[in-house]
Amino acid sequence: MRFRRAILVLGGIALWSSCSPESGPTAPPGRAGRSDTVAALRRVVAEAERCQPCHPQHYEEWRISMHAYAVEDPVFHALNALMLKGQPVVDEQFCMRCHSPLGSLFGETLPGVRKEQLSPVARQGITCDVCHMMALPHPAGRGVERFRLDGARIGTLPDPAPNTFHASVSEPLLGQSEACAPCHDVVNPLGVLVERTYTEWRESLFPARGITCQVCHMPWQEEPVAVGGPVRRRHRHLMPGVDVPLSEFPGREQLLEAVEYLLQNALRMTVTVPSEISRDGLLRVRVVLSNTITGHDIPTGSIFTRQMWVEVVVQDAATGRVLYESGTLDSYGDLRTLHSMDVQAGRLPLDTALVLFNGTALRNGRPAFFWEAHTVEFRTIPAFDSRTAVYAIPPPPGGWTGDLEVRIRLRFRALPPYLLRSLGLGELVGRLPVFDMEQELYQVRIRL
Repeated sequence: MRFRRAILVLGGIALWSSCSPESGPTAPPGRAGRSDTVAALRRVVAEAERCQPCHPQHYEEWRISMHAYAVEDPVFHALNALMLKGQPVVDEQFCMRCHSPLGSLFGETLPGVRKEQLSPVARQGITCDVCHMMALPHPAGRGVERFRLDGARIGTLPDPAPNTFHASVSEPLLGQSEACAPCHDVVNPLGVLVERTYTEWRESLFPARGITCQVCHMPWQEEPVAVGGPVRRRHRHLMPGVDVPLSEFPGREQLLEAVEYLLQNALRMTVTVPSEISRDGLLRVRVVLSNTITGHDIPTGSIFTRQMWVEVVVQDAATGRVLYESGTLDSYGDLRTLHSMDVQAGRLPLDTALVLFNGTALRNGRPAFFWEAHTVEFRTIPAFDSRTAVYAIPPPPGGWTGDLEVRIRLRFRALPPYLLRSLGLGELVGRLPVFDMEQELYQVRIRL
């Protein structure tokens, strides 16, 4: 039997011996782990519903969060299946380490497994015990791999009250950004940092100011932490980002509101439009996007699927006739890029002025999936930086004939419709929200 370092922690003391993957079905394939330590972890973890009686508000917030949706998400499963089908060199647990850390450690998330086959605690994704039993500090970008085995739950309170269900341990690191680092940086199987939200935060001004991930994504609330306990400050557990459930899931509307609030307070847009121009003059529009509020790039995370863009529409003020547009959508809901079916068919022109913020994973210099990328091309706005878009819009043939109305919007969505259709999930396109982060409306007088 070959031994190597284990991934589980017993009461804060590491268990170093472990057997090779072929030692039995309870050892996750390709992962360090020993069947007895996995069995011990199974005995002490609990489903979220076990936490509900004492922490009902925490539970209600978590159950509508994207952490609870992590294994329910059909987009995730389609992408994971695509990865496993096309890339034999990829670690088969690459995605599951973060979407179902316990399922991965328990050896349940094998290729081809259906979510209905998972144990309840594994299907709950990033459940209560993933965060409240993980061993900190944890390496960034590799998923959650180390847990306590003594049944104690960690929290940020310096003086947790005793209870009959579990021991409580004060862990200040759980309230720091380092607790988010295992999954909110992502290192792909080739060792490339393909998602870097934690790194972006660490390199911003926010750490020096004491502003952690939790400040924005888990704001404080004054109420009892447990039923019958004293009023304390606790973190909310809705944890909104920019993703929302596309399949049926509880609390979607509440999460949509939280995501919209975050996005509308993420950056500042400054627009310059002339109050008047001549009949034959160029209409010059300048849009400055300043990321001075958020402690990471915008967009961030899975930038390969994100779309943040500027929409500019110029209309005749009297008739409403559109004279110029960029950033508008085709009949399928896509931007007018080369992915647009209307552009491909020649029904609409390519939007050559489009200002779009996202990223591209590259392998040998060509676009690829993020799990096979050698590098990443970032078209994002770093923290405390800005980007400027300038439009020089010529008059239509014959010149401007009347006053103009100029509408500028900064828009965002987590996924493009063409991606959903390519994954065989076209039925979800209608549930994909587009958020307006900023918008301005201007009147331009034409000197005739």
